[in-house]
Amino acid sequence: MSKSGFIDLHSHVLPGIDDGCTVLQDSLTCVRELMTHGFVGTVCTPHMCVDEYPENTPANVARFVETLQQQLHDADIDYPLWAGGELRLADETVSWLEEYGAPTLGPGRYVLTDYWGIQWPDSADQAIARSAESGH
Repeated sequence: MSKSGFIDLHSHVLPGIDDGCTVLQDSLTCVRELMTHGFVGTVCTPHMCVDEYPENTPANVARFVETLQQQLHDADIDYPLWAGGELRLADETVSWLEEYGAPTLGPGRYVLTDYWGIQWPDSADQAIARSAESGH
């Protein structure tokens, strides 16, 4: 029987890989707090920016999620995690997607994107189209 409640679709709960939780204890505290507010799972969406976080690729994030999921289990915390990413739209995003693939939210086909600029660049439309292609 599955639990009913909220799913956190945008989190930086993976420890030490972006500007979110810095250590495992922070992650455990965040998950426990989410649970007290009715959340029953989280899609881990660390920043995926070529320049700032080059290690955050879909394959690496999947491994980071597996590790944190095991650490939650070891701490007797029953809380599912899914891999994802917060894909920064930039000029280099299309080539990054071609190399690493789209960071879909969990096993789905949806991708969380992020843009920090003032004026929408042409490359953003290309990145979104490429993300949709590689997300199936």
